[in-house]
Amino acid sequence: MKQERPILLLTNLRTENPTARTIFEGLGRAYFEAGYPVLAAGPSVLLCHGRSAPIVRRPWGELHRLGGPSFALERRLRLASRQITALTRRSRFVHLHFGCAADPTEAVKEVLERVPVPYAVTFQDYANPFYGDRSERAKRRLREVLRRCRWITALSPASARLVAADFPEAAARLRVVPNGVDAEGAEAGITERRRRLGPYVLCLSRQAVFKGIDILIMAWADAIKNGVRARLLVCGPDDTPGHYKRLAKLLGAANFIRFCGEVSKEGARRLIDGARFCVLPSRHEAFGMAALEAMSRGKAVVATRSGGPESFVEDGVSGLLVPPGDVDALRGAMERLMRDGGLRRKLGRAARVRANRYSWSRAAKDYLSFFRGAD
Repeated sequence: MKQERPILLLTNLRTENPTARTIFEGLGRAYFEAGYPVLAAGPSVLLCHGRSAPIVRRPWGELHRLGGPSFALERRLRLASRQITALTRRSRFVHLHFGCAADPTEAVKEVLERVPVPYAVTFQDYANPFYGDRSERAKRRLREVLRRCRWITALSPASARLVAADFPEAAARLRVVPNGVDAEGAEAGITERRRRLGPYVLCLSRQAVFKGIDILIMAWADAIKNGVRARLLVCGPDDTPGHYKRLAKLLGAANFIRFCGEVSKEGARRLIDGARFCVLPSRHEAFGMAALEAMSRGKAVVATRSGGPESFVEDGVSGLLVPPGDVDALRGAMERLMRDGGLRRKLGRAARVRANRYSWSRAAKDYLSFFRGAD
């Protein structure tokens, strides 16, 4: 049997980014199971410090860290361009994943023009008002990339509308394909760690402005004043110099909020399983994989009407939705779930059913059908 040439998963997100790791592991494995070996590549801050191997072998293929050990941006971009060229020449087709940061579209465009293999674009985020470059110059570069690609996808209807608004000429090729989730059963029983923590609510999120962590801290501080006795665990890398810890202390809620930093995938699952419910307070959210992961493990979620979560959280059925930036609405939803165990369990059961509709194998099947249909 002839082996297919690899699919290249190429992203502008750093390989250390939790979203990039989830895409590589989930979609990379799904492509591999569909019969395609996978090459994955993205920039890495670790290589700038010379602390990381440039190639990592994974069960589904190879992970390439682009850029090399240099602080000089121009030098790293030149090296990354050569690396992308070499990887592209080995590939059957290229699947670009653009995050919300400024995209290296000029370098990518030049590479794809030199090595004309089929490629597609997936927007993991677009038009994030807190990140990214939407200048006319950036749009012109991106328009050239979109002009030649086979198809374009976004993770949610809300994100697709934002892309179509800036690139109406590409709207006919634009599809919605959500990210997947690894559906595994929740851990049974109560661990000693959970006993030590006591009752807690979990937020799995980067500590960044658009994630609304400040809104969550203010809402939780008010809930504590209203008699809620539980801890809030915030797990994710801190994009600020300790801003949210200081805010919690200022509001007198430091004893009821624990900042856990970034946790492993297995650690996150254990924390989800022990939580009363999970919360995603984003001001802007292209999708919301953390909320979907919690739902897949039978947990009720409180999320905001910030774009992505509205596509899979049905208010009052599989979770609770509140307006973004609304401290009182978020506090009220969290207090409601803390005090009503029956509602938590009801929403959690429906959440698991809803999340079971999402998988990386389904996403890979959709992407592959687009490529084959364009042949």
